[in-house]
Amino acid sequence: MDGYIQTAIGVIVSIIIYLLSYRQTIGAKQERIQSSNKEIEKILIRRIVNDNYNLSLADIRRLLEGKARDFKVKVNDLYKEEQMLNSLYTRVIETDFITKEQREKILSILLPMYAEVDKEIETDGSKVVDNHIDKKRMRLQSYILSLMALTASILGALISAMPLLKDNLLNANISKDNFYMLLITIGISLLSIFYIAVLKRYKDSQSEVTISSNSQVINDAINFEKEVSKLISKNYKVLPSSLKDTYDYHIFVNNKKILFEIKAWRKSPSAVLIRTSLMKLSEAVIREGALEGILITKEPVSTKGEIATEDNVKIMTINELKSYLKSL
Repeated sequence: MDGYIQTAIGVIVSIIIYLLSYRQTIGAKQERIQSSNKEIEKILIRRIVNDNYNLSLADIRRLLEGKARDFKVKVNDLYKEEQMLNSLYTRVIETDFITKEQREKILSILLPMYAEVDKEIETDGSKVVDNHIDKKRMRLQSYILSLMALTASILGALISAMPLLKDNLLNANISKDNFYMLLITIGISLLSIFYIAVLKRYKDSQSEVTISSNSQVINDAINFEKEVSKLISKNYKVLPSSLKDTYDYHIFVNNKKILFEIKAWRKSPSAVLIRTSLMKLSEAVIREGALEGILITKEPVSTKGEIATEDNVKIMTINELKSYLKSL
């Protein structure tokens, strides 16, 4: 019975030592990283909302480097520029404390910055190097955690077995039963710590998936807009809209203006959303004195039933747009 109690004590002591060690090393660093990311996000939100600051990618980089020094972490440990843009985009979209005009102006600044990040990734090989460095850092962290777990398990086993081993240690003689008990305690401690580490890693991975998913949605929208712009520019000069306009691009065909609104809807939107988008585009056509407006979507959208299309607007996919442009 004493052996079971000593083993239980050893496992508990090992887990406590491991958690304390983790908290003082990797855990403390992760807290500094999280605090730094939150601080940067708050600063950027305050500047672009309160001061109407015209943010640039260089500003984000400088702020990341400055806060990395303040919080004693590496720049590569903080959010990448794209992840920080995703955070800003989310805060701007979800808040109810800014006007529609402010939101549209801020988004008009953020969205082109995504294209700038994509362009840098295509032309700058350092992004690949950064990924390689991140993998090496994660491997090193895994080795450190394994060493911490092994050390904590041995310490916990020795501390719990001290009452039983003190006489044997003085005589430099350890019985087989005590030796096996030490090994069993170390083994159970390692398994317990490994289980805790797996749970922690799984919890962290969930937040990584969320960030990645948000990033993918925005990237898809930007890439779709690029694809449409590239298609139209093959035969016509594509002109971007101004900040106050409710459409994305326009072209001139025989001195007649045609407006384009691009929607990268991943799922079939509600009838209310489709109707609202068509009405806004129709109003823009009338206001601009344009020939017509075209709403471009990724997938076919049904306008039957409760959705009534305006006479001066059309809704089509990018494949339908290809055929339509040829007929102009």
